[in-house]
Amino acid sequence: MNRIIKDMRAPVCEIFYSIQGEGIYAGSPCIFVRFSGCNLRCEWCDTKYAWDTEKAHLMDVKDVYAEVKKFGCKRLVFTGGEPTLYDEFMFQFMKNHHFLHFLETNGTIFPEKSISFFHHVAVSPKMEHIKEDVIKKIIEKNHNIEFKFVVKNEKEIDKFMELAENLSLINFPLVFQPLFEDKDNYIKRTKKITEHILKMWANFDVRVLIQQQKIIWGEKRGV
Repeated sequence: MNRIIKDMRAPVCEIFYSIQGEGIYAGSPCIFVRFSGCNLRCEWCDTKYAWDTEKAHLMDVKDVYAEVKKFGCKRLVFTGGEPTLYDEFMFQFMKNHHFLHFLETNGTIFPEKSISFFHHVAVSPKMEHIKEDVIKKIIEKNHNIEFKFVVKNEKEIDKFMELAENLSLINFPLVFQPLFEDKDNYIKRTKKITEHILKMWANFDVRVLIQQQKIIWGEKRGV
């Protein structure tokens, strides 16, 4: 899965400049470096095109820097796929190039070398693939963390809140993101999820946030 080779190249799916569409930094201009390859293959994933490493661009740290510096933005997000597959690559990049570095991860692989360099980490656990030991290590090494849960219904919210309480994640921002399928159903789903949060979990640091990029651009890539 990890295609980093001797000259420190990694499979990059795309690099683009847009607003952050998700989480507590939603609306902020960011540069996105999307790696290819993922250790999970969730059925509802909206970036399945990033799974295939064979179609990716093998880039070294200098290649990536040459692209991202063109945008003149201080925030840089490593996303995927699953970027923690490329821990050494991210470490080398961040050690040599100064941005506000952000990580988006599914929380199943601990990025031992790079974790302490991130300005902010967004962990999006998948209920069927929870790695409690990895999540605990991430919390130990970086305190600027949000936990983002993609949910279909109210029942899934309650399951994730139980997990959050068991792992003491309630000390961090908890973001519930309704699963996007189409705009009409998205509004209905978001309404139900919001009403449930207001009724059951309002005393916690819980937020319902939509995927802004989906509302603005739909399924378009590179935004």
